[in-house]
Amino acid sequence: MPVPERDLGDGLVLRALDAEDAEELFALVDRNRTYLARWMPWPADYRAPADAQRSIRDARTRLEAGTGFQLAVVERGRIVGMAALAAIDSDAGTCRCGYWLAPACQGRGVMTRAVASLLEHAFDELGLRRVELRATPDNLSSRRVAERLGFRFERTPPAAEPSADGTRDQVQYVLDADAWHASRRATQSS
Repeated sequence: MPVPERDLGDGLVLRALDAEDAEELFALVDRNRTYLARWMPWPADYRAPADAQRSIRDARTRLEAGTGFQLAVVERGRIVGMAALAAIDSDAGTCRCGYWLAPACQGRGVMTRAVASLLEHAFDELGLRRVELRATPDNLSSRRVAERLGFRFERTPPAAEPSADGTRDQVQYVLDADAWHASRRATQSS
């Protein structure tokens, strides 16, 4: 599966991570650890650049297997977040989407543009039929990105994700290819 590296304009790029990115990625996670840990369990696993290196290797393995990919959101040459498609099941036509962005870069549509690019890849290039996205109920920024892009709320699976306190609820959103294409046509005609 080719990596969908994309120029999003205005100095924004989505690109694959390389081994050389481990220190920069670790530093970004470390600076934003408290913020990220509010929403996701994995920041606790990033204790050193070697952990970021392992994550980059794991992402490459998923890419080679065709089951997913993880891309850096890069603004003017600096990594500011990540966006990914995971659990790609070509036979079922489904995948999950995940993302995070440093707080200093939020509120400017950066992640909306990055995720829109991933959705374009999922539906137009991979031919998938459904993308699922989960967020904690109180992660309003992440939920707004999903809603802006046309995802619809599907359900709240209880205790869906591990956390430092045990488990936490998540809201699940879905977007199907027909709804995505309809929203793109509406956007282009207006």
